[in-house]
Amino acid sequence: MVDSNFMYQYLTPPKIQEVVARCPLVLQPVGLLEWHGDHNAVGMDGLTSQRICERVIDRVGDGVLMPTCWIGTYGYVHYPGTLCYDGETAYRVYKNVIRECLKLGFRLVLVASGHGGKWQVRALEGARADALKEMAPALKQKVEVLAFVYPTLIPGISVVHAGEIETAMLWRIGQEYKVDLVDTERMPSGQSTIKKYTLPDDDTIDFPASEEPETWNWPPGMHDPSRCGPEAGEMALRSFADGVYEEIAAIREELGF
Repeated sequence: MVDSNFMYQYLTPPKIQEVVARCPLVLQPVGLLEWHGDHNAVGMDGLTSQRICERVIDRVGDGVLMPTCWIGTYGYVHYPGTLCYDGETAYRVYKNVIRECLKLGFRLVLVASGHGGKWQVRALEGARADALKEMAPALKQKVEVLAFVYPTLIPGISVVHAGEIETAMLWRIGQEYKVDLVDTERMPSGQSTIKKYTLPDDDTIDFPASEEPETWNWPPGMHDPSRCGPEAGEMALRSFADGVYEEIAAIREELGF
C-alpha cells in the first residue's frame, strides 16, 4: 500500500543517511491491540494510524515510515482480546523511539497514536518532553517532535470508541488491504454485555473499574451505511490524513526543509 522506499525496515544505512540529509521526516504509527467490539479486529488503533501515516508519506513523497508500534497503555485492559501495557512501559517505549529517531538525525519526528485516553496521552506527552530534554545536548539543529492522538487534529470529527467512524475507517482499510477487518454479521446495536477478564493484581492497576462498564451502549448509526460504511470511512481517513499532512507541511516550512 505504500512505496517500499519510504519503509524504514527496507532501507540500508546509506539510504537512511540520504533521507536524513534530504528530508529528515519520520512517521511512527502507534496503536494498542484492544477490544473494539466483537465486530472489529483488535488492531483497529494501529491499523488506522498506520494507514493515515501511509497516506501522508505518499503525499509528502519523501521521509521515512517506521513499522507500527503496538505498545500502548490503558486501555480496556479487562475486555476480550485486549493486550495492554502499564503506563510506565508505554512511556519508556515512546521515549526511546523518539530518542533513537533524533539520534539518527531526523528533525521532525511524528508519533501518531490511534489509541487515545488520558493514560495514553500522558505517556505520549511525557515521552516527548523527556526525550527532547535528554537529547538536547546532542542536537545540532532545531527539531520538532509531535506525539499525539490523531483525532485531536480534526476536532470537528467526534470519534467514539468502536463506534460508527472507527468501524467505518477499519472497514475501508480492510478493502484497501484486501483483508476482512470488520465482521458485518456481528455489527452491534442496542446494548452488549461484556465478559471481562480478572487479574490477580487488579487492585494495583492504575485504571479504575468505572472506566470499564459491564455493558456497552452502541450508537444508533451502526447500521446506517452513510455513517458506518466504507464510504464514510474513506471520508474520515482522508480528513485525518489531510490534517496530519497540513501539520507536517507547516512545521517543515518552519524547519526549512
